[in-house]
Amino acid sequence: MAKAIIFDMDGVLVDSEPLHFASQKHVLSYKGITFTREIHREFIGFSNERAFWQALNKRYNVSLNIDVLMAERDDYFYSHLHQIKVIRPAFDLLQFCLLREVPCGLATSSSRKLINAMMHQFGIDHFFKVKKSGDEVVNGKPAPDIYLEAAADMGFEPADCVVIEDSSAGVAAGKAAGMQVVAVPNEYTRELDFSQADFVLESLTKFPALGLLEALK
Repeated sequence: MAKAIIFDMDGVLVDSEPLHFASQKHVLSYKGITFTREIHREFIGFSNERAFWQALNKRYNVSLNIDVLMAERDDYFYSHLHQIKVIRPAFDLLQFCLLREVPCGLATSSSRKLINAMMHQFGIDHFFKVKKSGDEVVNGKPAPDIYLEAAADMGFEPADCVVIEDSSAGVAAGKAAGMQVVAVPNEYTRELDFSQADFVLESLTKFPALGLLEALK
Protein backbone atom coordinates (compact mmCIF):
# COMPACT_ATOMS: atom_id res chain seq x y z
CA MET A 1 0.00 0.00 0.00
CA ALA A 2 1.19 3.51 -0.77
CA LYS A 3 2.00 5.97 1.98
CA ALA A 4 2.28 9.21 -0.01
CA ILE A 5 1.05 10.96 -3.14
CA ILE A 6 3.18 12.98 -5.55
CA PHE A 7 1.19 15.32 -7.79
CA ASP A 8 2.08 16.80 -11.12
CA MET A 9 0.96 20.44 -11.31
CA ASP A 10 -0.02 21.67 -14.81
CA GLY A 11 -3.21 19.95 -15.91
CA VAL A 12 -3.55 18.06 -12.60
CA LEU A 13 -3.73 20.74 -9.91
CA VAL A 14 -4.21 23.83 -12.06
CA ASP A 15 -5.81 24.27 -15.47
CA SER A 16 -2.76 25.96 -16.98
CA GLU A 17 -2.40 24.10 -20.29
CA PRO A 18 -4.68 26.54 -22.19
CA LEU A 19 -2.44 29.44 -21.15
CA HIS A 20 0.77 27.53 -21.92
CA PHE A 21 -0.60 26.89 -25.40
CA ALA A 22 -1.86 30.45 -25.88
CA SER A 23 1.46 31.98 -24.83
CA GLN A 24 3.46 29.78 -27.19
CA LYS A 25 1.02 30.37 -30.04
CA HIS A 26 1.10 34.14 -29.41
CA VAL A 27 4.89 34.34 -29.55
CA LEU A 28 5.18 32.17 -32.65
CA SER A 29 2.42 34.00 -34.53
CA TYR A 30 4.58 37.13 -34.54
CA LYS A 31 7.33 35.06 -36.19
CA GLY A 32 4.96 33.94 -38.96
CA ILE A 33 4.61 30.41 -37.54
CA THR A 34 1.30 28.61 -37.07
CA PHE A 35 1.40 26.65 -33.82
CA THR A 36 -1.33 24.04 -33.36
CA ARG A 37 -2.70 22.08 -30.44
CA GLU A 38 -1.41 18.90 -32.04
CA ILE A 39 2.16 20.18 -31.97
CA HIS A 40 1.71 21.53 -28.44
CA ARG A 41 0.41 18.13 -27.30
CA GLU A 42 3.65 16.44 -28.37
CA PHE A 43 5.61 18.36 -25.74
CA ILE A 44 3.23 18.30 -22.76
CA GLY A 45 4.97 16.98 -19.66
CA PHE A 46 8.54 17.40 -20.90
CA SER A 47 10.72 19.42 -18.55
CA ASN A 48 13.24 21.22 -20.71
CA GLU A 49 11.71 24.38 -22.17
CA ARG A 50 14.85 25.26 -24.09
CA ALA A 51 14.72 21.86 -25.78
CA PHE A 52 11.11 22.60 -26.74
CA TRP A 53 12.09 25.78 -28.58
CA GLN A 54 15.08 24.06 -30.17
CA ALA A 55 12.76 21.33 -31.46
CA LEU A 56 10.44 23.96 -32.94
CA ASN A 57 13.37 25.66 -34.69
CA LYS A 58 14.22 22.32 -36.26
CA ARG A 59 10.61 21.48 -37.13
CA TYR A 60 10.05 24.79 -38.93
CA ASN A 61 13.60 25.02 -40.31
CA VAL A 62 14.23 28.41 -38.70
CA SER A 63 16.87 29.85 -36.36
CA LEU A 64 14.87 31.97 -33.94
CA ASN A 65 16.64 33.33 -30.86
CA ILE A 66 15.59 30.98 -28.09
CA ASP A 67 16.35 33.39 -25.24
CA VAL A 68 14.13 36.01 -26.88
CA LEU A 69 11.35 33.45 -27.46
CA MET A 70 11.46 32.34 -23.82
CA ALA A 71 11.41 35.92 -22.54
CA GLU A 72 8.49 36.88 -24.80
CA ARG A 73 6.60 33.75 -23.85
CA ASP A 74 7.10 34.48 -20.12
CA ASP A 75 5.93 38.08 -20.56
CA TYR A 76 2.67 36.90 -22.10
CA PHE A 77 2.19 33.98 -19.73
CA TYR A 78 2.74 35.83 -16.47
CA SER A 79 0.67 38.83 -17.57
CA HIS A 80 -2.30 36.45 -18.05
CA LEU A 81 -1.74 34.35 -14.94
CA HIS A 82 -5.16 35.34 -13.58
CA GLN A 83 -6.75 33.15 -16.28
CA ILE A 84 -5.52 29.96 -14.60
CA LYS A 85 -8.02 28.18 -12.38
CA VAL A 86 -7.49 25.50 -9.75
CA ILE A 87 -8.87 22.07 -10.68
CA ARG A 88 -11.48 21.49 -7.99
CA PRO A 89 -11.29 17.67 -7.65
CA ALA A 90 -7.52 17.97 -7.12
CA PHE A 91 -8.03 20.64 -4.46
CA ASP A 92 -10.62 18.44 -2.75
CA LEU A 93 -8.19 15.50 -2.81
CA LEU A 94 -5.50 17.66 -1.20
CA GLN A 95 -7.92 18.54 1.60
CA PHE A 96 -8.87 14.87 1.91
CA CYS A 97 -5.20 13.92 2.30
CA LEU A 98 -4.53 16.69 4.80
CA LEU A 99 -7.38 15.50 7.03
CA ARG A 100 -6.13 11.91 6.87
CA GLU A 101 -2.47 12.87 7.29
CA VAL A 102 -1.42 11.51 3.89
CA PRO A 103 1.87 13.25 2.92
CA CYS A 104 1.74 14.99 -0.46
CA GLY A 105 4.53 16.16 -2.74
CA LEU A 106 4.68 18.12 -5.97
CA ALA A 107 6.86 17.21 -8.96
CA THR A 108 6.30 19.43 -11.97
CA SER A 109 8.08 20.17 -15.21
CA SER A 110 7.34 23.84 -14.63
CA SER A 111 9.80 26.30 -13.13
CA ARG A 112 10.22 27.22 -9.48
CA LYS A 113 8.88 30.65 -10.42
CA LEU A 114 5.60 29.17 -11.62
CA ILE A 115 5.33 26.84 -8.63
CA ASN A 116 5.65 29.81 -6.29
CA ALA A 117 3.11 31.80 -8.31
CA MET A 118 0.56 28.98 -8.20
CA MET A 119 1.10 28.33 -4.48
CA HIS A 120 0.48 32.02 -3.79
CA GLN A 121 -2.44 32.44 -6.20
CA PHE A 122 -4.41 29.49 -4.82
CA GLY A 123 -3.12 29.31 -1.23
CA ILE A 124 -2.10 25.64 -1.52
CA ASP A 125 1.51 25.71 -0.34
CA HIS A 126 0.66 24.17 3.04
CA PHE A 127 -0.58 20.95 1.41
CA PHE A 128 2.87 19.93 0.20
CA LYS A 129 5.74 18.44 2.15
CA VAL A 130 8.06 18.78 -0.86
CA LYS A 131 7.90 20.73 -4.13
CA LYS A 132 10.28 19.90 -6.99
CA SER A 133 10.54 21.82 -10.25
CA GLY A 134 11.76 20.77 -13.67
CA ASP A 135 14.62 23.27 -13.61
CA GLU A 136 16.06 21.59 -10.49
CA VAL A 137 16.80 18.17 -11.99
CA VAL A 138 19.38 17.11 -14.54
CA ASN A 139 17.03 14.90 -16.55
CA GLY A 140 13.43 16.00 -16.90
CA LYS A 141 10.34 13.88 -17.55
CA PRO A 142 10.03 11.26 -19.01
CA ALA A 143 13.19 10.42 -17.01
CA PRO A 144 12.38 9.40 -13.42
CA ASP A 145 14.73 11.86 -11.69
CA ILE A 146 12.16 14.36 -10.43
CA TYR A 147 9.98 11.68 -8.87
CA LEU A 148 12.91 9.85 -7.30
CA GLU A 149 14.19 13.09 -5.78
CA ALA A 150 10.74 14.09 -4.53
CA ALA A 151 10.25 10.71 -2.84
CA ALA A 152 13.71 10.85 -1.25
CA ASP A 153 13.12 14.38 0.04
CA MET A 154 9.81 13.24 1.53
CA GLY A 155 11.54 10.32 3.24
CA PHE A 156 9.80 7.55 1.27
CA GLU A 157 10.90 4.72 -0.98
CA PRO A 158 9.58 4.90 -4.56
CA ALA A 159 7.31 1.91 -3.94
CA ASP A 160 5.64 3.88 -1.13
CA CYS A 161 4.43 6.59 -3.52
CA VAL A 162 1.54 7.07 -5.93
CA VAL A 163 2.00 9.54 -8.77
CA ILE A 164 -0.87 11.53 -10.29
CA GLU A 165 -0.20 12.67 -13.85
CA ASP A 166 -1.98 14.02 -16.92
CA SER A 167 0.66 13.39 -19.62
CA SER A 168 2.28 10.32 -21.14
CA ALA A 169 5.74 11.73 -20.40
CA GLY A 170 4.78 12.14 -16.75
CA VAL A 171 3.33 8.64 -16.59
CA ALA A 172 6.55 7.25 -18.07
CA ALA A 173 8.57 9.17 -15.47
CA GLY A 174 6.52 7.81 -12.59
CA LYS A 175 6.69 4.24 -13.83
CA ALA A 176 10.45 4.50 -14.45
CA ALA A 177 10.77 5.65 -10.83
CA GLY A 178 9.09 2.44 -9.69
CA MET A 179 5.86 4.07 -8.50
CA GLN A 180 2.20 3.39 -9.10
CA VAL A 181 0.77 5.96 -11.49
CA VAL A 182 -2.76 7.28 -11.80
CA ALA A 183 -3.40 9.18 -15.02
CA VAL A 184 -6.09 11.86 -15.23
CA PRO A 185 -6.18 13.02 -18.87
CA ASN A 186 -7.61 16.42 -19.69
CA GLU A 187 -8.77 18.22 -22.83
CA TYR A 188 -5.19 18.75 -23.98
CA THR A 189 -3.83 15.27 -23.20
CA ARG A 190 -6.64 12.73 -23.53
CA GLU A 191 -5.40 11.61 -26.97
CA LEU A 192 -1.97 10.68 -25.61
CA ASP A 193 -0.91 7.11 -24.82
CA PHE A 194 -1.64 6.21 -21.19
CA SER A 195 -1.14 2.47 -21.53
CA GLN A 196 1.70 2.55 -18.96
CA ALA A 197 -0.52 3.97 -16.23
CA ASP A 198 -1.82 1.65 -13.52
CA PHE A 199 -5.14 3.48 -13.51
CA VAL A 200 -6.76 6.02 -15.81
CA LEU A 201 -9.48 8.20 -14.27
CA GLU A 202 -11.84 10.74 -15.73
CA SER A 203 -11.67 12.74 -12.50
CA LEU A 204 -9.78 12.70 -9.20
CA THR A 205 -13.10 12.47 -7.42
CA LYS A 206 -12.71 8.72 -8.00
CA PHE A 207 -9.20 8.49 -6.55
CA PRO A 208 -10.08 7.53 -2.94
CA ALA A 209 -12.17 4.61 -4.21
CA LEU A 210 -9.05 3.01 -5.74
CA GLY A 211 -7.92 2.07 -2.23
CA LEU A 212 -4.25 2.70 -2.96
CA LEU A 213 -3.37 4.51 0.27
CA GLU A 214 -2.34 2.83 3.49
CA ALA A 215 -4.04 5.61 5.47
CA LEU A 216 -7.43 4.60 4.09
CA LYS A 217 -7.20 0.99 5.25
